[in-house]
Amino acid sequence: MLQQTVWIQQSNSADRHHNLTRISKEIHNTTKMLGQRIFGRKKKQQSHKKTVADEKRQQYSHQASGGVQDVPAAPVSAKPAEAWEDQQAKKKKWWNRLFGYLDKESVPGRRPSAPQERPTVTTSDAQTASQKEAVRNFWRWLLINNGRKHRVSPVNITSAEKTDSPNPERSSSPASTNNTDEQDECDEREAVTPFCSLDDVTQANSVDITDLEEKLFMARLNDNETNYIWDTDSSLDSPIDCFGFPNIGQTCYMNASLQSILTLEDFIGGISLMEHVWSSVPEAHLMRSLMDVRDVHSSIDTQVKIPFLQFFKDVVSAQAPDFWDTLQKDAHEFLTAVLEQMRGLVPLLQETAAVVGTHYTCPVEDHLVITMENTRTCKSCGAQSVRQEEFTNLSLDLLPGGSVEEMLQEYLKETEVEFRCDCGGNTSSCRSSFLTLPQVLILQLKRFRYSPFFELEKVDDPVRLTRDLLVSSTQDGGCYSLISAISHFGSTEMGHYISEGIHPDNNPDEPDDHWLTYNDSMVFDTSGKLVCEQQERGAYILFYKRIV
Repeated sequence: MLQQTVWIQQSNSADRHHNLTRISKEIHNTTKMLGQRIFGRKKKQQSHKKTVADEKRQQYSHQASGGVQDVPAAPVSAKPAEAWEDQQAKKKKWWNRLFGYLDKESVPGRRPSAPQERPTVTTSDAQTASQKEAVRNFWRWLLINNGRKHRVSPVNITSAEKTDSPNPERSSSPASTNNTDEQDECDEREAVTPFCSLDDVTQANSVDITDLEEKLFMARLNDNETNYIWDTDSSLDSPIDCFGFPNIGQTCYMNASLQSILTLEDFIGGISLMEHVWSSVPEAHLMRSLMDVRDVHSSIDTQVKIPFLQFFKDVVSAQAPDFWDTLQKDAHEFLTAVLEQMRGLVPLLQETAAVVGTHYTCPVEDHLVITMENTRTCKSCGAQSVRQEEFTNLSLDLLPGGSVEEMLQEYLKETEVEFRCDCGGNTSSCRSSFLTLPQVLILQLKRFRYSPFFELEKVDDPVRLTRDLLVSSTQDGGCYSLISAISHFGSTEMGHYISEGIHPDNNPDEPDDHWLTYNDSMVFDTSGKLVCEQQERGAYILFYKRIV
């Protein structure tokens, strides 16, 4: 009986071992089959190597035996090798098409330090343009066929428009009048662009790549529950054909800065007034390029503006290399770079004006420069030290819920600093005040700061934007009025700039509240009151014009 029990246990263990062996073989075969399907390329390479080795062994055996060698046929491995190369070329083509990579031969080199007047179109440039056009067509196709996921928030439809709806059944039914959330979702799901092929988009070629970037970004903003930015009561559904600047590669920071600069009519007039001086100086590329942009500002053809915008960007980047690439940049840094480069041309232009018997007045210093007086007082002996500084703009600390005037007063208030005086005191008080007031006061609100962990973060705290601003100085006071604002939406990783300002055709003698919103190539009507109400969380740079 004991022997029988032992025999049964041994047989059971043998069966389990057999089953485990069978399962292991099945797993091995399945893995091998999947490997052959996934890594079929390696299998072909191995077969190719094996075939070449067999041919060499066959030739060696013929030579060793002294027999007559057969005429070698075409290598069997040539066809798999060519097929593998074709397959790799197709993969590379689709990979480049999907992710927008260009061949190394077509990547242009770094721009020269001095900007050229007009680049000539060569064969490599045409090849690069065709490749970029293929990438644009792919993104057009991707956006159209994914319109359900990436779309701008729908425009509010009035009751009259619902009555005239092309679908009478839904517009006349009692259930559609209630406008519940479920019905709104159904309406959005039905309002989707039908599927189209890539060839159709390539042939149509009617959507600009900048518009796609704007729509994709706006869809991202809508997904992040930031629809309050565009919930306006103005006529945003009727865009204006002129005054817009196309986005030539994440250049919303430049477009917004240019729109606000062009709003400063006296400043632009000062540059035009000195044209007889800077027009004869070859180094004054910045003045000429800015005036060229001004001349095409009112054009309805966006394609005409692209070369002038690119040339202006190249001129600024020649002195500020941080703006060479197509990455996202800070509008305040770009604006400061433009103004400082204009001031840097003053010695050369004044020397040129003296040679021809005239004078040169810098428009930046005449309209935008702020002179601050900093007074440091020792708390032990009362000794004072006065120092003057010039700025083109002031950076104000953000006060959540505070007004612009309060933030300006916070900037000017007295602070304590550590300073060792001759009397032995280590503490002094420092106070800043306006020595001279500019014609246009540019204020930056610090919406970007570093966290305690030294990470850059965006501050979306609301502030109260005021149309009028009272500023006092050591000599006199001044009253300013808001004429333009640059706003930033998004985060530190992905954001977008827009500019809003008074209408270019606004009559100074009969001022009204007619403003424009410049969102790259899209321009809409708005008002100054609406801007102050809606941009409390996004206002970044404010332009105040002195009226008294």
